[in-house]
Amino acid sequence: MWRYLTRRHRRRRPRRARPSRDTIKDRASIHDRPEVVDTRAEAGHWEGDLIICKHTRPVLVLHERKSRVTLAARLAGKTAAETISVMLAVFGRIDRRLRRSITFDNDTAFARHGLLRTMRDMTTWFCDAYGCAD
Repeated sequence: MWRYLTRRHRRRRPRRARPSRDTIKDRASIHDRPEVVDTRAEAGHWEGDLIICKHTRPVLVLHERKSRVTLAARLAGKTAAETISVMLAVFGRIDRRLRRSITFDNDTAFARHGLLRTMRDMTTWFCDAYGCAD
């Protein structure tokens, strides 16, 4: 049968195991978050997510856990650079005491979360790979 294959290989070569390009570097697990974040005892702990609709641009949604304030901002695209620039602008307008940490899902749009750590002094947390049990 191998004679009828397009490239006429006798044996198919196994795919080499490659690391995924979609991994987010320097992730901190949601399980390492302090108890005060889980109990909603103090303000300044946020959750971030993207909403992608079929006929509109992506929307960044930021939700504060204690006060339940929700902020939304439209994005030009779903790239990590666009997402982080909007987040830096939004959190730049918020008081320093109200921006302690933020929790994300594993979307690659949040891959540049390190800039929030350095520029806005926020701790970043990520959910588990197969869902966030919060």
